[in-house]
Amino acid sequence: MSVPRRLLVFAVSLIARGVLALSQAQSLTAAAPSGPTIDKIDPPGWFVGLPDPMLPVHGQGLQQAQFAVQSEGVKLIRTQASTNGHWTFLWIETGSAVAQTLRITAANSQGRSQKPFALADRSSDPNAHRSFSSADALYLVMTDRFAQGDQAAKQPGGNRAAERGWHGGNFAGIEQHLDYLQQLGVNTLWTTPVASNGDMPEFSHGYAATHLYAVDKHFGTIENHLETKHDFDQLVDPHAPGRDRQAITEG
Repeated sequence: MSVPRRLLVFAVSLIARGVLALSQAQSLTAAAPSGPTIDKIDPPGWFVGLPDPMLPVHGQGLQQAQFAVQSEGVKLIRTQASTNGHWTFLWIETGSAVAQTLRITAANSQGRSQKPFALADRSSDPNAHRSFSSADALYLVMTDRFAQGDQAAKQPGGNRAAERGWHGGNFAGIEQHLDYLQQLGVNTLWTTPVASNGDMPEFSHGYAATHLYAVDKHFGTIENHLETKHDFDQLVDPHAPGRDRQAITEG
């Protein structure tokens, strides 16, 4: 049974219109505007009495956003956004401010996003800011080559056959050997840089940082370390029981 040509052309036309309408709908959905989002502010906090900071704010849709800082005595001086909308840099004035939690807001006609930012008092403990001296015994640790701790499953795998590759050392490995180091007379650790080297396979030394506010994923975790315990905490906690030590991180 043959189909009349006019009916066939009509059917093809309907199908074509349906495909075009679906394509346009998908295009409109993909291009639908949305409000800005803030997912991270670097550094995660600041201290009263330090020079005024410049804060890199990361998120989406920030290029057309208006920023505001809700606070007492803190002024937003200047903003500058990247063209792709992933970053906006905020210059804020904190000279006359007291310790508080700031509320940093990004908004446009489609919505708003807010993130807290801590402005804290500096420690009044005279020993908290003590540097090292000739009375200290420093031990230089290349984190990736020192020891692999029990928490190695949290980090990406290494390849010890690769001369310049990642071999698996991490913060947990250092922590598990602190008693050993103390027995040697060491009271100050000096680590090679711990900042993120991204996904580069041959930079286990740490001197090719791509993100100065993020710890390298091969070593462990440091994010939100003020709220919960993470791998880096025991290395920098001067009040950890049973040990008298300090830590120096390079980079």
